Amino acid sequence: ITPEQHDPERDARDERELAQRDHFWTPSGGERFRAASQRSDGFRIVDFIDMDSDKWARYAAARTQPMRWVYAREAERLAAAEHAIAATADVSLFVSEAEADLFRHRNPAVAHRVHGLGNGVDHAFFSPSHRFASPFPAGGPAVVFTGAMDYWANVEAVTWFVAEVLPHLKRKAPEVR
Repeated sequence: ITPEQHDPERDARDERELAQRDHFWTPSGGERFRAASQRSDGFRIVDFIDMDSDKWARYAAARTQPMRWVYAREAERLAAAEHAIAATADVSLFVSEAEADLFRHRNPAVAHRVHGLGNGVDHAFFSPSHRFASPFPAGGPAVVFTGAMDYWANVEAVTWFVAEVLPHLKRKAPEVR
């Protein structure tokens, strides 16, 4: 949590709310989880979503010094925190079975409490067989990225796509935008 995000009133309110709950769900990061994980009562479900330590380890592998060391250290510290968090949780959830398997492999002591819970795209709703009105002005097919651009992996993916793929698409179909 950054200093700009710190809100003592919210933290106090959250503490009061947690004290009244028998069961609670929280994302793995943040102050709410830290407060919840210190309680000895209640049933804890942690939604890790993905294994952040693995993401940072991959960042480290792709960088040169000094950032390689910084990212490797972050991966190491996150791995320890993930293990500690999972050890206090009754259930740990991940976005996919593959992500859950990775966590189980690296944290065998808690593997029996780790589950994949898909929460991806509604394939039936977004099926190409459906026809929806385009939100884009007329003029050719549009390429759209729907992820958050405050996440480094997404920024890298879009940058790569624009540099490596989009020029090829535009040569074959100049109306692509």
